Amino acid sequence: PAIFEEVFFRGFLLTQLSKVKFLYAVILISLSFSLYHCSLAQLIYQFIYGVGLILLCKCSGSIIPSIISHFLNNFIVLIVEYFKIKINLLNPLIIILGIILLAIFFILSLKIIQSKKEDEDIKDNVSSYLLFGGGIAMIICLVLAIFSVF
Repeated sequence: PAIFEEVFFRGFLLTQLSKVKFLYAVILISLSFSLYHCSLAQLIYQFIYGVGLILLCKCSGSIIPSIISHFLNNFIVLIVEYFKIKINLLNPLIIILGIILLAIFFILSLKIIQSKKEDEDIKDNVSSYLLFGGGIAMIICLVLAIFSVF
């Protein structure tokens, strides 16, 4: 699914909407991506993830990084389900941390999207942001997985 979805959403749709203002294209494609998954419970997550994949695709100039990211996301979901790892999403610490990270993600994403800088500057900003955000997300996922075992 990662290859098909990325080719369609970040490849075909992003190319077709290249004449539309980038912010509108991001919203439309991310909304389509989240609705495609037909899950009300995952609607917000899929939308946010769709925005991240578009930024990754845009800054790299290729859909290959978004395919790899999508594949890794699906792989992690399968591992969590296979090993029946339970994560209490109603834990106040997880909720507060999630809200803070979501706010940071949106602020930085809007800043990048609305930036009038040259493409190279945008690529550097997005790459740094994704590296930082991805590192934090991986650490949080590892900590949650370790604590959920105990």
